Amino acid sequence: MESIKIKAFSNSEILTSNALGRLLNESEKLDPQTFKLINAVVWNVIDQLENTPQLKKYNIKIND
Repeated sequence: MESIKIKAFSNSEILTSNALGRLLNESEKLDPQTFKLINAVVWNVIDQLENTPQLKKYNIKIND
């Protein structure tokens, strides 16, 4: 029987959260809309990286 894998967050959300965790103090809160905007930028940057000849050659995927 094949197991089902459920991923709670995309890689871009994890990378965004990690970066913001390093930049913000624990007492600072981030508006959900601001997080969505920053995550969209991170997702787009990762998408651009995935489409560079170097990563495309090896079919390397970061966003999923």
